[in-house]
Amino acid sequence: MLFSWTAPSGGAPPTSYVIEAGSATGLSDQANFSTGNTSTSFSAIILGSGTFYVRVKAVNASGTSPASNEVVVTSGNVVTVPGPTT
Repeated sequence: MLFSWTAPSGGAPPTSYVIEAGSATGLSDQANFSTGNTSTSFSAIILGSGTFYVRVKAVNASGTSPASNEVVVTSGNVVTVPGPTT
C-alpha cells in the first residue's frame, strides 16, 4: 500500500514524518513510527484485509506537529493522506 501526503507549507522544514495507524479513529495501536526521512510517501505491506485510520505528523527542530486529518483506509488501496500543519 502506498501512502502519500503534502509537506507543510509553513514553519521550519520537516526532518522526518511520523505515521500513525489505528484500528479505530484516534488510535495508533496498529502503527506509530518515524519514516526517518523527508520523503512525502511511504510504502507498506499490509497482510490480510482490514480497515485502518491513518494520519501523519511532521517532525522538525521545533518538535512534532499536530496530526493531519485522519483518513480511513481499506487494505489494497493507494492512499493520499492530508499533509500535517505546523
